[in-house]
Amino acid sequence: MTEQMSKAAIVKNLSLVADWLRAKYPGRCYELEVAGGAALAFLGCKSATIDVDVLRPRALPAEVQEAARIVARAQGLGSAWLSTGVANVVALVETNSTLPAYFADTTVILEVAPNLILRIVGRQTLISLKLLAASPTERKHIADLKSLAATSDELKVAREFVLAFDSSTPRQEDLALVLVELEASHAG
Repeated sequence: MTEQMSKAAIVKNLSLVADWLRAKYPGRCYELEVAGGAALAFLGCKSATIDVDVLRPRALPAEVQEAARIVARAQGLGSAWLSTGVANVVALVETNSTLPAYFADTTVILEVAPNLILRIVGRQTLISLKLLAASPTERKHIADLKSLAATSDELKVAREFVLAFDSSTPRQEDLALVLVELEASHAG
């Protein structure tokens, strides 16, 4: 199993990526927009995660991928510790609809190094992506939503996002179960 990374470990590993990039490609700058568990760690809602989910750019530049592989080997990380999986999901969403305006929001901007800037997605984007991934059997996403203490209004906006992507009956049923549990956690 892949090791969990704390916020400090994420910064350390990304700093190593930045160091390698600076040595190999001086003068180039990179920017990553991060969602998922890493975003939750930066917002203080989660203590650790196994990966850094990159929303943008959609495809990591080849040199960033190479640096991530080198850091993975050196630090004992999983091969997908720096992943664009969430970007791929969002690309699928965009085939059916336009992303909501709130997807342009950023909550935190961190200069990992002079050549590497990290942007943490906005709160509503994070809630919407977590609700998209949540189902009665995907407990970690429900736990993440609970740690965010998403409000009823935020969950309503997220529900609209999810249903714009998939309004099938099974998805609506799963979503209803997840939302009932989340609403109950607010009451209790």
